[in-house]
Amino acid sequence: MPDKFILLTQDDATTFSKVIETLTPDNNKPSLIKVEDEQARSKLAANAVAEYNLHIKGLKRICQGFVTEMESNESEMHVVEEIVSLLKLKNTNAPRRPQRIILMGPAGSHKKEYALALAEKYQLVYVNVNQLIKEIARRNGDNDQARALKSYIAQDRQIPDEVAVELVLERLSKPDCRLNGWILDGCPSNLNQIRLLQQNKVEPQKVIALEISDEKVMEELSS
Repeated sequence: MPDKFILLTQDDATTFSKVIETLTPDNNKPSLIKVEDEQARSKLAANAVAEYNLHIKGLKRICQGFVTEMESNESEMHVVEEIVSLLKLKNTNAPRRPQRIILMGPAGSHKKEYALALAEKYQLVYVNVNQLIKEIARRNGDNDQARALKSYIAQDRQIPDEVAVELVLERLSKPDCRLNGWILDGCPSNLNQIRLLQQNKVEPQKVIALEISDEKVMEELSS
């Protein structure tokens, strides 16, 4: 798991010209791929730039919170000094390691607002169990899992603990959660779910429990 992900960037025109240079036949520069036709070279270079940008966009989304971009058109010594300086930094707004947080609290405690604020500050993935269930029911269309979830939702029935925890485990195993860390809202909601999470070795670094008086809960819910 990296503490830092350094991405050297340059403009598309520079990348394009470098690819063209690599593909152009030159007896003094042996290469595995040489393209004689100029139009073919241009097409291949343009496709290479587009494909690279697409992959980098996805990578930056998954590795959000880890990526530091540096301009690579500077001198080699300058880039090296920038990297060395970055690696020596001690103070950062983001945690050194991906945080795993469970946020618990009664209705009316503004749990979602606090969770979203923490997720934004520390660039964590916010996982809301109720939202997750609805998204899976919608996205998976007509398979058995989606039909079962839709039935529970339509009848306003509680999702079985085993099903809810299985969905949570699947979500937390995704690359964005593993790389960036997560804040979990809505699970565990009872002792059985705690036991199931422990059995599956879900070990949060922090569990935050919001406390609020019964009177304040009633006030918040009635407002």
